[in-house]
Amino acid sequence: MGRRIRYTAAFLDAVAAQNKWLKRNRTKRDRQRLRAALARFRQTITANPHIGFESEKVGSFTVRAFPVSGLPFLIWYSFDERDPKSAIWFLMLWHESQDRTSVSPSQYMP
Repeated sequence: MGRRIRYTAAFLDAVAAQNKWLKRNRTKRDRQRLRAALARFRQTITANPHIGFESEKVGSFTVRAFPVSGLPFLIWYSFDERDPKSAIWFLMLWHESQDRTSVSPSQYMP
């Protein structure tokens, strides 16, 4: 069994905003694709938390990002590398076109 997943308010807000946008501008199928991609990522990441690229270290926590398969998004997440039972925190969902140079994903850490 892998690590459990926890969600920051920023991540949940970003997913809700994306679903709202998809509902207004795209098809139901596109919303289903996003939900399915997030579910696949949750399954993958619990067993393989190091698969994303590391962008920062904050003490014993690593902050990483991983592209959502088949969609133009990155999931930013963090976990304590010293504690194999610690939760993986989903920090933020960003569209690949968002400017990330002025924002540190670690600011979303709980």
